[in-house]
Amino acid sequence: MRRLIIAMSQCIIGSACREWFLPQRGLPSGFPPCELAGVSELRPPYRMSRPIPGFRLVLATWGGHGRLADGRRLATGDVLIADPHEAHDYRIDAARWHIAWLHLDRRWGGLGQGTRIR
Repeated sequence: MRRLIIAMSQCIIGSACREWFLPQRGLPSGFPPCELAGVSELRPPYRMSRPIPGFRLVLATWGGHGRLADGRRLATGDVLIADPHEAHDYRIDAARWHIAWLHLDRRWGGLGQGTRIR
């Protein structure tokens, strides 16, 4: 008998949030295989929850702050690196949160293993 596992993503993006998606063409050769990239200026409410994302996440905070589901804070200057096989779950935790982010191909291993915050 097969088991069916359903994992639901949750994306809450309030009307005051602004996001810009960066074009993929014109990236330098040798650039990591990037599936999607952008810059976001966030205001509440904002939450991104992906139980099984399938891509490696790099998220850099350049203003305000957010929080991971496990309670760790992402403040200005912090960089989150999350593996493709672990849940990506983060939310705004202030009046504003400014981030830049990359979704990298899951096969790209140039960042090591596990969630890290610098």
